[in-house]
Amino acid sequence: MPRQDVGSKNESGYAKQKREEKEDQSIQSQKNALLKHFRSNTSDLKQMANSSIYVPEEIPPENNNHSSLSSSPLHETEV
Repeated sequence: MPRQDVGSKNESGYAKQKREEKEDQSIQSQKNALLKHFRSNTSDLKQMANSSIYVPEEIPPENNNHSSLSSSPLHETEV
């Protein structure tokens, strides 16, 4: 039977503590990477949100036909 050292319980607790710290650091670095990715990919959205977009009050008649929709399978069953 192998001999156990007196400090083996403390060492396993220390090892567990170190492992948990390492996991926490890994999780935090993953969160930071996702946040950085999100911020870099949404900067264009902020610019678009701050820009003014013209929306006409009425749709002109030539753009108001639905002939292109009638050829789609979804609209064939709707009547």
